[in-house]
Amino acid sequence: MDDVEIVGRVSANGRIVIPKDIRDLLNIEDGDFVRITIKEVIKVPKSAKTSSKRKKKK
Repeated sequence: MDDVEIVGRVSANGRIVIPKDIRDLLNIEDGDFVRITIKEVIKVPKSAKTSSKRKKKK
């Protein structure tokens, strides 16, 4: 499988949401355990953080 890159936001309580298309691709279901391996840490520029398909709720 080729590398897949996503940009996610960490919530105040430290949670990161795995997007649905990635969960579907990897067959991740509610209650599954996920192993996270860190290869390198890259801080994402603010412009990339704010560009999202989802619109903010008012």
